[in-house]
Amino acid sequence: MHETKANSHLDGSAPQGTGSVSTQLIDAGAERSKAGGARRGAGRKTIHIELSELEKLCSLDCTDQEIADFFGVTTRTLERRRRSQPEFAQAMRRGRASVRIRVRRAQMKHLEAGNVAVAIHLGKTLLGQHCVTELSGPKGQPIQWEAFDAILREARKDESNS
Repeated sequence: MHETKANSHLDGSAPQGTGSVSTQLIDAGAERSKAGGARRGAGRKTIHIELSELEKLCSLDCTDQEIADFFGVTTRTLERRRRSQPEFAQAMRRGRASVRIRVRRAQMKHLEAGNVAVAIHLGKTLLGQHCVTELSGPKGQPIQWEAFDAILREARKDESNS
């Protein structure tokens, strides 16, 4: 472990030219906290999260906050474990994937049954289809912007006279 001059004197004695005693004590405290506390068994106890339960909660599309509340931890704990424990992250991915698959199956059943709204939704999301709205003037002719501008001028004139 790399030590700096400031935290190499854990007794609080300051080598010359290295800063104040309070800075050194803070640095010394940080070094001790990295080592797990001053006495054996110090610090918060690790809460065991059963991976099968985690996967079930993710398969119900629970949010990280709901999962954290269930296990009695914070969302930061979930994020930290997801980054540091590959099997933890994998359980969450499997659970979240299973809920997406169930939703897709249900959508496909509705599509096969002839549900038009689902057909439109899936066409837009899966196939990139979209609705196009075209504006035109009377009888499909181009919009006459001069007439539109005249209507706007009249409306503004009436508004300013009010």
